[in-house]
Amino acid sequence: MKRVLVAADDITGADDIGLMYYNSGHPSVLYPFPSAQQACFGDCSKLVVDTDSRFVKPDEAYRRVYEVVRRFAGQADQFFSKQCSVFRGNIGAEFDAMLDATGEPFAPVVLGFPDNGRTTLDGIHYVYGVKLEESQFRNDPVNPMRESDLVKILSAQTKRPVCSVSWREYEKSDESLVRILQEKKKQGGYAIFDVRNNRDLERLAAVLENERVICGSSAIAYYLGMREPAEANTEGLETCRAGEKVLCLAGSLTPQTAAQIAFAEATGCPVLTLGTTELFDSARREKEMERLREAYREHRNSEMVVLRTCSEPEQIRRTKELAAERGISAPAAATAVSDALAGLAYALAQEDGVRNIIVCGGDTSASFCRRFQVGGMRVGPQIEPGVSVCTSLERSDLRFVLKSGSFGSETFLEKAKNKLLQGEHNHAV
Repeated sequence: MKRVLVAADDITGADDIGLMYYNSGHPSVLYPFPSAQQACFGDCSKLVVDTDSRFVKPDEAYRRVYEVVRRFAGQADQFFSKQCSVFRGNIGAEFDAMLDATGEPFAPVVLGFPDNGRTTLDGIHYVYGVKLEESQFRNDPVNPMRESDLVKILSAQTKRPVCSVSWREYEKSDESLVRILQEKKKQGGYAIFDVRNNRDLERLAAVLENERVICGSSAIAYYLGMREPAEANTEGLETCRAGEKVLCLAGSLTPQTAAQIAFAEATGCPVLTLGTTELFDSARREKEMERLREAYREHRNSEMVVLRTCSEPEQIRRTKELAAERGISAPAAATAVSDALAGLAYALAQEDGVRNIIVCGGDTSASFCRRFQVGGMRVGPQIEPGVSVCTSLERSDLRFVLKSGSFGSETFLEKAKNKLLQGEHNHAV
């Protein structure tokens, strides 16, 4: 069985690609960034390590990826640089680190994820049919995306050659795709392949399956996994006890997460909002936390309670201002907010015995893993594309969902809650 080492730039992306391998019959184990040194393949052939490198400085992102890849250079058959499906972050530094660490001169890049609306046509990236630069990510609060040409985005971050391969070049036959790949490998650097639909991913996987390094988003991993014999998978969810509850942490400010919270609230789910402007003064912070603890106790008999950060534009602007006045950068302020939300959730979970958690947002998911001391996890059954149920390696009764903020349908939180509470065992693959 092919051993694959994945270096993922954030925790929700790590879960995302772990799920792709799981769905293709290959159980995977995932280690969040604070526990990267503990990572090992164990009894799994697919190992995913979160480098938490999307929003750090490029040289630090390079170092983290390089060290992880070098550590497993003699153990893995294939290396995968898992990146944000809209190319946010230190793309060039992380791709370069992987090539430098493996000694490979070339890597194909496949960013398309059609099931979540990400497609690439003639090198231009789209989100649900809208150019990336015109999509919701144009005004991302931490990493605004003002360019749709993937070659331009990557070329600005690497000195290696970058080119794109249009679907028109390889649509006629698989043989033409093989020929194009060989031509691009001679040039070295990176070749970004168009993806219109899942059929394109399937065809690309057939040609790329033996490449030592692959870069991009998670979707192609499913098709790569399908080209290997399935492994036995008997991991299941522990049966729920009566009276189980779910706690949802929502730090994401994306329209998708906002719609999911609104739907949950409309169905009767209590939603408690953390006032982020209160977090940068110790006295006001403690008062705000106590307010939310009391509010939670009033709803402790509810099947699910949502803890969210304030999404009002004026509150977001004021939060950034207060952080800046204290010399705190925008990424650091976002982490501080996520840490506060995770800390509150941990206190409430300890008090109320909650062991089922839904987390919305990459930064919030990272904070959750740190605060709940999740050293490693097994990726379990899918809820919706790109999002699974995970189980802590240290605590088999701690089950959680780590969702990218921009993933999921309007009814996602309801689906995730039901999946956590049904406690059914998975069938063997």
